[in-house]
Amino acid sequence: MSFTKTSSITQRIYFLTSSIVFGLIAFVIIITSYRTGKIRQLKYERQLYIVSSILGSRLNQSYDNILREKGALNKPVKEQVRVLNTVLQPIVHDVLKDYPSLGAGFYSIKLDHNLAIEPNFSSDKLISIPHSQPFFVVYETGKPILTKVSSSVSWGTPILNYTSPVFDKNGIIIGHTWVNVNLHDMYVEIITNGIEILIVGLFIMGGILLVLRRLFTQLSKEVSNFAFEVVSEKPNLDLQLLPELHPVYSKIKEYVNEKQSILDSMTDCFFAINENWQISFVNSAAESIFGRSRNELLGKKLTEVFEVNQIAMENYQHVMIQKETVHFEVISENLGNKWLEISAYPVQHGLTCYFRDITSRKVGEKEIARLDRLNLVGQMAAGIGHEIRNPMTTVRGYLQLLEEKPEYSSQKQIFELMISELDRANSIISEFLSLARTKQTKLELQNLNDVLFSLYPLLEADTFNQNKQIEYIPGDIPNLLLNKKEITQMVLNLVRNGLEAMKDRGRLKIRTFLKGNQVVFTVEDEGSGIPKDDLTKVGTPFFTTKEHGTGLGLATCFKIAETHKAKIDIDTGPQGTKFIISFSVPTETRGLDQSVV
Repeated sequence: MSFTKTSSITQRIYFLTSSIVFGLIAFVIIITSYRTGKIRQLKYERQLYIVSSILGSRLNQSYDNILREKGALNKPVKEQVRVLNTVLQPIVHDVLKDYPSLGAGFYSIKLDHNLAIEPNFSSDKLISIPHSQPFFVVYETGKPILTKVSSSVSWGTPILNYTSPVFDKNGIIIGHTWVNVNLHDMYVEIITNGIEILIVGLFIMGGILLVLRRLFTQLSKEVSNFAFEVVSEKPNLDLQLLPELHPVYSKIKEYVNEKQSILDSMTDCFFAINENWQISFVNSAAESIFGRSRNELLGKKLTEVFEVNQIAMENYQHVMIQKETVHFEVISENLGNKWLEISAYPVQHGLTCYFRDITSRKVGEKEIARLDRLNLVGQMAAGIGHEIRNPMTTVRGYLQLLEEKPEYSSQKQIFELMISELDRANSIISEFLSLARTKQTKLELQNLNDVLFSLYPLLEADTFNQNKQIEYIPGDIPNLLLNKKEITQMVLNLVRNGLEAMKDRGRLKIRTFLKGNQVVFTVEDEGSGIPKDDLTKVGTPFFTTKEHGTGLGLATCFKIAETHKAKIDIDTGPQGTKFIISFSVPTETRGLDQSVV
């Protein structure tokens, strides 16, 4: 069995343990089989000795005495052999009834013939035996001998033979008895017994190896889980087979929990990605941004969690491939068009990423840029507004004087047009100066509904003149700190913009209502909406889509909202545009019954 470098420690231990167990059981099987074989052989040798002793005890007189009793002492050899067989054969047969696997017989050295033989007796087996057989040594030693014989008269196969000398009453050897066993049968029995032991041993070994397999599988699972939990830093493991690792695991859990706590305390979002683009770590802030729990995110590919912005994906790939840190900002449509500031850093097996929601900062930067533009316009207006107005006032005065003279009566319409254009130019300058106003606006506690009620007849007249409709829905609202003149200007600008955006019979809706601690004023038209590209420019000085517009109306509205600490939101679409102005209710009026409808 060879081990590769990728083999786990539990696999190596399992194979080593299995090999040792296999070797031990194989050794036990071999030793047991050998000893069992020896025991079997000893059993047969003991049986040979017992049967030989019995045969010797049953022969209580010499061969000559038997022949003398039978009157065959002087008869031919064959007749003497036959007579002795009639006496000795029954003895052999009777003794071997209890030992059916053995063979036995008597032999006479004087007659040089077998006198009795079992098993498979027949008279033609009462023959002479060559004295060269090894067991004939008993005639020299006078002692029994155990030998292996290559062939036997009774079996016709190799045998294990026990030969014992037969003595007469004078101590003279007159022959011998033999008892033998068929070696083939004995070996078959020994081998069969060995195979039985081997089968039992194999079953035992299989059971032990199966138990070891299950044990090491569980051990491997725990070690793998332990390694995975350590790598993935999710300390939630119950070690049953590895209690020795508890101190190490407890220390790791303490470290992981401490690191998790530190990262969770960050307001910035943090996550880590491995080389397979799977999320391997995420903190609480990132959970909130992604809108999913840590368990739902870990192990998932980044592209499975949400559709990654193309710019972000290119930067992540750069970090993965080039191993260089990147910093970038991107709008995430998947996270509700939020602006994200992202920093990605390469690590050994992936990357780590910090990001934060900078939408508020971006909105603030946009607002600051807009205010900077307003301030620039204000500075321009403050510098040239009065210088232009003074000569315009003089020109207007002289035009009025000339208009009254009889000689110019035919040119009256021309003078009226010139005066109207001067008044229009003066109005533009007034808007400039309103943007340029730097002194604090004087605010008074009053109700927005009162301002709208006073303006409504004028708004209604403008609407009817344009063949359009207007609807005013006042709500129960508390008093606000307002500058009536500026609010009037803002309302007129928003309403007139809405009327101009609609076709004939279009309906303009004005509403006021209380939402939390804010009074909300809305102007909603049924026009075609503001294009997406133009939406970001709304409120910018001089930006207009009207043929004769100045681009200062909405800029003035945003300036007025700023002075009132109000917020303007725009909701636009193909069905129309809604301007939403939210005023904060002064603290001193909250909870007081000052509502006006």
